[in-house]
Amino acid sequence: MNSKSILPSTLASLVVFAGLAFSAAAQDRIALNLDSGRRLAQEALLSGNPELTRELALGLLQANPDDRAAWVLLAAALPQLGDAAGGQKAGARAFALSTTETEKYEASRLTALAAMRAERFTQSQIWLRRAAIHAPNDAQARQTARDYRLVADRNPLRIDLAFAATPSSNLNGGSESAYNIIDGLPFIGVLSGDAQALSGIEARGDISLRHRLSSSETRQQNLTARVIGRAVRLSDAARETAPEAENGDFAYLVADLGYGDRRVTDALGYGWGVNFGRVWGGAEAEVSYSFAKLSADGTYTLSDRAAAQVFSSMEMRWDGDGARDARIGTIGGGLTWVADGAMPGQYAASLSLRHTESPTPNDRSDVATAQLSFAPAQAIGPASMRFTLGGAMSDYPDYAVVFVVPGGRQDTMGFASVEVTPADWSYAGFAPVLTLTRQITRSNVSRFDTAETSLQIGIRSTF
Repeated sequence: MNSKSILPSTLASLVVFAGLAFSAAAQDRIALNLDSGRRLAQEALLSGNPELTRELALGLLQANPDDRAAWVLLAAALPQLGDAAGGQKAGARAFALSTTETEKYEASRLTALAAMRAERFTQSQIWLRRAAIHAPNDAQARQTARDYRLVADRNPLRIDLAFAATPSSNLNGGSESAYNIIDGLPFIGVLSGDAQALSGIEARGDISLRHRLSSSETRQQNLTARVIGRAVRLSDAARETAPEAENGDFAYLVADLGYGDRRVTDALGYGWGVNFGRVWGGAEAEVSYSFAKLSADGTYTLSDRAAAQVFSSMEMRWDGDGARDARIGTIGGGLTWVADGAMPGQYAASLSLRHTESPTPNDRSDVATAQLSFAPAQAIGPASMRFTLGGAMSDYPDYAVVFVVPGGRQDTMGFASVEVTPADWSYAGFAPVLTLTRQITRSNVSRFDTAETSLQIGIRSTF
């Protein structure tokens, strides 16, 4: 018997059975025919006959609009018939009718596949994150992560979200002391409360978008947009130290638009970019300025285990009255490598130099920063970790506090951090990240003798 003779009789029986009441014996025949219809639809799909699968699935849905198996079959068949959008809708309906983790995993992956075929890549990524929630085992979770990366590579739009809450002993970079002692000057100043270290909690959000304009094996051009926001909540102790201070005094918002052009050869990758943006700081946006930034970088692959990087940028800042005008140049380089031996893992080292010119004497500076990080190859206990050590030396040659500071102001800063990512804690491809940081600065102007301990609690994509 061929499919053309099976189809009308099967569909006819489904419609009749759906609309009429029969005896118990007849009802048994209904169940048998419905099950037979599902099996036949599955066989048709596996044998490469999506047309028959669609017709049988539609017949099953006439009998029972909540037939999950029929929606699954429809979600699998429609994309093969050129109706990927219809397949996505069918998959979403199958997901809504699913009750077990395995069913939800199956339906979300089918929906993701249909969305990808419809070139709705961002929606496909969302459905793959849903699949990750319900993956029955580690192997399928890893497969879902690989599929997510493949879809992300095809998607011209990339969205990155980062959120973190950070309890800190020094939200404002304030001094450890209430007094301002300057080497070489015979007087002691008293610092205002908001110039001293204030504790509290910082909340930070970072949203960036990248739209790929063009892409080939050797070149990619992108448009970018980014918004960064910070809000704080001062502790009770901080309010006692600085009763006039408000939470909004230490908040800021940054927004920028940019263009980037990146190229690659066999061993060399290099690119440049330009960004324009605006910074709003303080409760009344009293510390605000616009900026334009030109940057360039390059990466040279030394081997399959090591690479060298160089980078540079020039940033211009300006505001209405010139108080925030500045020209900032940065240049630096780094090295990343993978090592075996006694301490196997990934290492990274970098050095950067920054020069700031400004009509405001206290903003003129030179800063040198060095950093070394190490990520062990194996998890330590239940978490992967990254350790970072670094330091910076700053020189403000024209710094003045009423009088010019003899020899200028010099700061020396050191920091250390431990980043912890639990190995088996993730949800929809997102995992918590804990970063403990200790930073100490010493200066010949004691206003800038600072110390901060913070614990950042953030979220990172594992895909």
